Amino acid sequence: MSELKAITVYDAYWKANSVGEGTGILVYLKSEADKVIALLKDKANYNEYAYKLKSEELADTLIFYEKELRHHKYKRCLAMTMWCESKSEIYNEFAADASEYMPSYEARFRSKAVLYQKWAMRWLELAEKFKEAK
Repeated sequence: MSELKAITVYDAYWKANSVGEGTGILVYLKSEADKVIALLKDKANYNEYAYKLKSEELADTLIFYEKELRHHKYKRCLAMTMWCESKSEIYNEFAADASEYMPSYEARFRSKAVLYQKWAMRWLELAEKFKEAK
């Protein structure tokens, strides 16, 4: 409590009453101590209010960024779905072309097309988990 000035019992009591020597015990005046305590309580209340206000701001910021993150994940999943579907179509066309020239490649291309179609469905299901509720 550096804000308070300590006085000795001798200074406060013995000198005022002109009685013998004091013991030299340090004391604080009640009025000054009450002022410092009130000031510290005000500071504590202000800090608590500022903390609550900052916590609310951070919570709002967190909600905003969670929404943004969900939106980006949703868009990324949709992009992967479209990419897998286009690869599936490409391999289906390769399989159709290969059936005329190299029948052994047709099965390989069809299996890749099926695989990419399966992955497109998986990405679409995953995108539904991140879809924004409106």
